Amino acid sequence: MIEAGSRGSPDFFEEVERLAVLQRCRVASIHAVSGPSKEQHPADYAPDFASTDDRTRRSDLDRIAQSVEWATKIGANAVVIHTGRVDDDGLKTMFLSYKKDSSYKKDSSYKKDSSRKSSDRRNEVFDEIIRVRKQLGREHFEPVLAGLDELCCRFPEIQFFIETRIHYYEIPLPDELEEIFRRLPHKNLGYWHDIGHTYVQDRLGFVPMNIWQKRFGRRCGGVHIHDVDTDLTDHWPPGEGVLDLQSILKQFDPQRSQYTLEINARSDFRSVLNGVRNIREGVLMI
Repeated sequence: MIEAGSRGSPDFFEEVERLAVLQRCRVASIHAVSGPSKEQHPADYAPDFASTDDRTRRSDLDRIAQSVEWATKIGANAVVIHTGRVDDDGLKTMFLSYKKDSSYKKDSSYKKDSSRKSSDRRNEVFDEIIRVRKQLGREHFEPVLAGLDELCCRFPEIQFFIETRIHYYEIPLPDELEEIFRRLPHKNLGYWHDIGHTYVQDRLGFVPMNIWQKRFGRRCGGVHIHDVDTDLTDHWPPGEGVLDLQSILKQFDPQRSQYTLEINARSDFRSVLNGVRNIREGVLMI
């Protein structure tokens, strides 16, 4: 089984569709935005899903809906989506700067900055990121609820899965996901766990990575598997980073959750095959 990602040209997606129709491969899930209607080759994750501007948000919703229609055509019944972000340049810049400066924050094996002043400044930035995210997050949360409700009602035969995000300014955080499930009791709504993304937020001190499964394990429909290096760059083949995948994957039920290798195109084919081998031999059969 494969998951059709959001990177690719119309020709690529048409070839995926041809293979699926001929039953030469099974596409179990797609990652919106994808499909022949997608015009640009670079990855597109509908970043305006949480926009407070109705017209802007509607454009992303329509593109996701086209992806869902394509999923139905090729026999995929699961759609993985990103639910947008708190759209504030100051918050984004502050977080990315903090991430770059604090990649060693939770790992004592890295050389610490001996300057107390610098350390105090990082702590101040950390607190400010949390404060601004909380202050601005609410106005973007209601549009997310509206979009998810529309999709779940319009396509009841499709399972929608909200992916855990890598950046703290993105949606959802755990409390937000809990509210989504409480206010939208749709049977076709769950979450998709990205191992690398949750590791990065944990490493930076924002969200413990095990909190997602602890609180939402029964709603987990799939897992994106990839490795993360010491610079917090993700989507490496398993075995080329620092993650203890064997321990991490023990918390998931392979009978309930679909496993997907999500590896960046920067890796060569041999590295990808080695990553598959590392998973099969060291963790689980997929």
